[in-house]
Amino acid sequence: MRRFLSILLIALLLTSLATYFAMPVASADAGAISVYQDAYLAFEHFATQFPDRTVGTDYELAAANWLAQQLTSWGYTNKAGSTDAKDMYLPFSFTYQVTENYYQSKSVTEHSYNVVAYKRCGVEGAPLLVIAAPYSNEKSYVLDGETLQCEDAAYAASSVGALLSIAVKLHSAELSFDVAFAFLGAEYFYAAGTKEFLSSNTQSLLGAIYLSEVGLGDNLNVYYDEVDTAHGAYIDRVFAKWGYDIAGKPFDPGYYAQVYGGDLPYAHVGISGGNYFFMQQDVPTVHLFGYNWEGGNASSESAKHGDIAFTADDNLDNFLRLYTEDAVRERLNLAADAVKVLVLSDGDLAAALKESKAQPSYHGLVSNAAYYGLKYGLAGLALVVLALIAVLLMRRSKGAATPDFAVNSDQMDAEARPREDVFGEYGATIEGDSGDVDASDASSGSDSDDNNTGNTPDTNDIFGEF
Repeated sequence: MRRFLSILLIALLLTSLATYFAMPVASADAGAISVYQDAYLAFEHFATQFPDRTVGTDYELAAANWLAQQLTSWGYTNKAGSTDAKDMYLPFSFTYQVTENYYQSKSVTEHSYNVVAYKRCGVEGAPLLVIAAPYSNEKSYVLDGETLQCEDAAYAASSVGALLSIAVKLHSAELSFDVAFAFLGAEYFYAAGTKEFLSSNTQSLLGAIYLSEVGLGDNLNVYYDEVDTAHGAYIDRVFAKWGYDIAGKPFDPGYYAQVYGGDLPYAHVGISGGNYFFMQQDVPTVHLFGYNWEGGNASSESAKHGDIAFTADDNLDNFLRLYTEDAVRERLNLAADAVKVLVLSDGDLAAALKESKAQPSYHGLVSNAAYYGLKYGLAGLALVVLALIAVLLMRRSKGAATPDFAVNSDQMDAEARPREDVFGEYGATIEGDSGDVDASDASSGSDSDDNNTGNTPDTNDIFGEF
């Protein structure tokens, strides 16, 4: 009996073990995908676990590694097709200038990481849609002897939460183009992460969707290129159809004089981002960002709350205290859902982006007002040029008829009296003067109507009575 019970227990144990190991190992991944459907949970976890993501430090590397692990667990790969997480975060170096005093500056070389995961559609030669957000910060960065303490929970981490949620939502989607989920490092150093991505990319770019500080401000805004575009009009229609409360960019001349990166004209109205450098390469862009256009202060992202972006106040606790958890959750999920809807429209979005890409680029202009001013100004100038050309042609046409006149003039000159017959000798009396009354005046050397004698006429002769 004991032997039977022992065998039964062993059998039950083996059955349990077999059942355990036969369970799908992807259950943890499925749980993670389910959790991060909520963009707020992704944001909260990232901001809590990685409050310090200072560029060039091991803290930034730890954050990059975690992002890579999440993306590979969902089946995404790096550019070469590797599913190894360490192949997904890409180190790069960049150089920037630091002012030492009024007269001198020095070059500093720093290091950072981009985390880029690819979703391939399986179509050879397919273009690439980039969906990007900054992720690093400057918490322990020392400037002028002071630690900045800027966690960028609202600016960067909120955008990371939305982008992670987008990656989850597009996990099983079938598309006609490739997608790159780009978490960009060192964006605060003149968009170093964006410039590194563009310099290393070899695939034709369909367009770029850039997220920055999506959790901030009282409004979620969408900004396209510098002028009306085909993809902008298409996206406006999509957002209106789905009832998304996302405001289009209004024209704000206050940003006209801004310079981005020290030497690059920053015509974009809104918050600075790497989207500028995509536009510079004529890539159609969509920029989602939090802002409040009614604040009356171009440097503040909100009229109702303090300006915490790029300050030591931008940490998780202060951000949630200002905006509340519910409001932040609603905002981040709005951003993630809006991008999901755009991408899942697939062919329609792709067609609109291709149409915009085929249009002339006006990324250096400030607004539609500048664009149309230039457009119609050039049209007016063209009309003036055409008018001048017409006048010159008419004058040339008249000039072409002068040979006959010249011949006739020569003939007339040949038949005319010599000049001395007309004007007479210098100082001599002019015969047949219109003021003469009779021929006797000519011989007497005076006119009958002159008050003076001789050849000096009186003023009355010319102007009438005085």
